[in-house]
Amino acid sequence: MRRYGLIGRPLGHSASAAYFAAKFEREGIADCAYALYELPDIGALEGLLARTPDLCGFNVTIPYKREVMPLLDALSHDARMIGAVNCVRRAADGSLTGHNTDVVGLRASLDELLGGEQPEHALVLGTGGASQAVQYVLAERGIPFDLVSRDTAKGNYTYDDLPCEVVERSRLIVNASPVGTYPAVDAAPRIPYGFVTPGHYLLDLVYNPPLTQFLDYGRQRGAHILNGETMLCEQAEASWRIWNLKENSSMKRMAICLSALAVWCDAAAQETVPPRFQGSDAKRFYGASYRRDREDRRCGADSRRRAFVAGRRWLYGR
Repeated sequence: MRRYGLIGRPLGHSASAAYFAAKFEREGIADCAYALYELPDIGALEGLLARTPDLCGFNVTIPYKREVMPLLDALSHDARMIGAVNCVRRAADGSLTGHNTDVVGLRASLDELLGGEQPEHALVLGTGGASQAVQYVLAERGIPFDLVSRDTAKGNYTYDDLPCEVVERSRLIVNASPVGTYPAVDAAPRIPYGFVTPGHYLLDLVYNPPLTQFLDYGRQRGAHILNGETMLCEQAEASWRIWNLKENSSMKRMAICLSALAVWCDAAAQETVPPRFQGSDAKRFYGASYRRDREDRRCGADSRRRAFVAGRRWLYGR
């Protein structure tokens, strides 16, 4: 039996087990099972792995998307850049590799919600692991954004000092916080909904309930709305593909090369990449100005060369 699962706390709202149970039945997959593992703290993961040697992979949800990272042996490029993990693959030798498939679900969700529209500015509610994936995808699309957080040190605004005009001009608003999740279905992020218009697009990463108070307030104002179901399905399928990749020497060599490339990226990032993709920094990170900046290109040249040479020697002994 191949086992998979979800770690987090709490997990009463999660539809992941039901999703995979339906998938296994629909596709005739009889030798797999998916379970929920509610851990009191991330330190309990070691015991779970010891008790479940046939656990081949698992998803990660709040509050462990960042806390799990130090316990992993390797990270994918996306997970490293985002700084959060929601999918872990366990290899035959027991090694753990962290991935971020939230970005796959977010890309699909934004495509569905926006169609061909490109908002000039976005507002992201929340600054946790899910928010970091949202910031990454918005940066990919060249959409500048601001962050709203309960902590003044983490966002551009708090919920108490969020200006009405920021809500008005941010035509894309993403709830990347757990506010409104079952069973607290009457809760909603505290923003001035009176400034939401029919030209706004509201995306809620929460899927239980299907219509959150956040989305309902937007619906009442005529805004375009979408819940987290698309993201749930797309990230789950992406996780399944990762868990079922065939291990071979070519893939291992590719992983080593990517790790070497990540060394260069980390070195270059010390000088050129902002710690969070916020506001105008998002455009700077992925935009043309970053690519044209000669100083940015030069700063990683030596690190890239050293990483390449070290990787080649490690792989081939020369």
